[in-house]
Amino acid sequence: MSARDGRAPVMADVARLAGVSHQTVSRVVNGHRGVRPETVVRVRAAIDALGYRRNATARAWSPDAPSSSAPSPRTPPSIPEPWPPSSARPAQPGTS
Repeated sequence: MSARDGRAPVMADVARLAGVSHQTVSRVVNGHRGVRPETVVRVRAAIDALGYRRNATARAWSPDAPSSSAPSPRTPPSIPEPWPPSSARPAQPGTS
């Protein structure tokens, strides 16, 4: 836990301590190539110092999670049909 405020450390805390962006922390955590070895060492040291652990719930909601059963945040909610339907016409006086 973050000693400063009692909450669990987040990626932004790791980035601040390592002196990198949160995207660089994400790349290191997810094992992407293209991060300089000395940067990887700094990020991993910050992770260890803070006790950072990935948030499994947040990971499950990620659109690229491998076996996520959660709906994608990019999927729009279903929108109900308007009521009354646009095909309905108001009753005309004098018609039965």
